[in-house]
Amino acid sequence: VKNSKPIVQSNMKVCLLVFSIIASFQFTLAAEVVSPEGVIVRSEGIKEIATNLNIAWKVYENDTIMIELKAPTLGWVGVGFGTTTSMTDADFYYVEGSSFVDAKGVDNAKPVTDPNQHGTNFSVTRESGITTMKFTRSLDTGDSDDYVFVPGQEVPALWAYGDDSAQEYQETTNRGFTTFTLTEKAFSSGINKIASGRIVGFRAYNDGTTKQMVFEFTAPTVGWLGIGFGVSRTMVGADIVYYAAEVDNGPWKLKDSKASKNGAPIDDASQDATFLKYTSGVGTSTIRFVRKFNTGDNDDFVIPDEGTFDVIWSCGHNDILDYHGKPHRGSITLNISNTTTPNNDDNTGNSGSDGNDGNAGNDDSSNDGNNENNNPDGGSEEDETNDNNKNDEKAGGSTRNFPVSFPILFLSCFVLYWI
Repeated sequence: VKNSKPIVQSNMKVCLLVFSIIASFQFTLAAEVVSPEGVIVRSEGIKEIATNLNIAWKVYENDTIMIELKAPTLGWVGVGFGTTTSMTDADFYYVEGSSFVDAKGVDNAKPVTDPNQHGTNFSVTRESGITTMKFTRSLDTGDSDDYVFVPGQEVPALWAYGDDSAQEYQETTNRGFTTFTLTEKAFSSGINKIASGRIVGFRAYNDGTTKQMVFEFTAPTVGWLGIGFGVSRTMVGADIVYYAAEVDNGPWKLKDSKASKNGAPIDDASQDATFLKYTSGVGTSTIRFVRKFNTGDNDDFVIPDEGTFDVIWSCGHNDILDYHGKPHRGSITLNISNTTTPNNDDNTGNSGSDGNDGNAGNDDSSNDGNNENNNPDGGSEEDETNDNNKNDEKAGGSTRNFPVSFPILFLSCFVLYWI
């Protein structure tokens, strides 16, 4: 009996250690990219290198990329990015047998396995003398060892393969370098930098059957975000899409709504906006969603095939949708053409106003002072930077600044120390 306490303590330590490792592993996986199935393809193509040797890709609107390498072998295959001169420092991915590896290239030697593996949705097939490797990863994994893919830009790439099942260094044969460009599929696009870190961007797609538009709104807050269509400098009659929590500390949801007056909009019976991605950083956040030009819903604004249309924007400090205050709203005009206009830094083709100029959030400007004094969201524009400590994990998708495994392991070690 006297010795039972040390045994119990030892067992508790083992259990806690095992739990921390499992929890760390699961939470780290949760930070990975989601399946791109059903997400709009932003760029796609195939680079033919030789007979039965090519690199194919698809970039999705949730900032993931699918890479496929096909090579004339039944052995190992590999593809790398970031260099066209040597293997050194290349972000290299290969398969040997049925194992997929994310690695870093070194000169004249086998690549070194990365401590953080970022490939998902991996598959490999071997038939008729050809091996096909396919995987998905984020455009930017946040890992300094990984190449950052940028839509619209050229990608330096290298490839290699061998007849053995295990990956090995290729002296001169069965390897080479190439480039390919992640050409955008959008028939029109633009980025409107309004003021004080607020940005509204769009990309318009037409697959021959359906026209869709991707919207992206960035604001210097980690509170709720919203943009509306079809009106300028007022909420009345606006078709509004917002991203917020329904209750404090509850899950965040993207809502398609209609504003019949200056106040909280009413959610539509038909939800026609689809969530794509949410990210947050130090005092700033971005929501991305897609909707059809014409949803068929009478409550939704019909986006014109060409020309201009008005957009209002607003944001708040809180998780729950509330009054934004005069500095946190405004209106802009977006221009759809058959020519893409990426990186629209000078607002060419788009006009807009900051919240200090427009009344997009409240048509009756005479009430602005009272509303701001009585509402916690009525602070000054500089107050938005105080949101840094808020939770940036919004349900439905977000980007972590660090894996959740770190605090779990730290807490576990602290508990173990005191047992």
